[in-house]
Amino acid sequence: PIGPVAGSDWLYAVPWGFRKLLHWVSTRYASLPIVVTENGCDDPLNSTLNDTFRIEYHASYLEALRRAMVDDHVDVRGYFVWSLLDNFEWGDGFQKRFGLYRVDDEGPQASLQRTPKASVAWFADFIQK
Repeated sequence: PIGPVAGSDWLYAVPWGFRKLLHWVSTRYASLPIVVTENGCDDPLNSTLNDTFRIEYHASYLEALRRAMVDDHVDVRGYFVWSLLDNFEWGDGFQKRFGLYRVDDEGPQASLQRTPKASVAWFADFIQK
């Protein structure tokens, strides 16, 4: 495989490819500012709150983004995580969880309560640094 597989069999973690893509887009489109509008993954263990794969995923992608900006002089203006909340995925319904917050959507007594996963604390710490 090209990299570690996430929870969906079509999704691999390939941060070096992300950096190469940022550099290619920057070169192809005359260094126009770039905003990454959607990047994220589901956890291969589909763990409820301890989403360590997602933390490693974003840590490696943000490092690749930093290297693209510093070393390759790519003008990146924003990075948005997919997704803030667990949601309905077209191909998998509610089975795959991409969110930083878990949504209780299971069973007839589903409360839709949102509970932060470990990645929320990681992002808060990352942003403060």
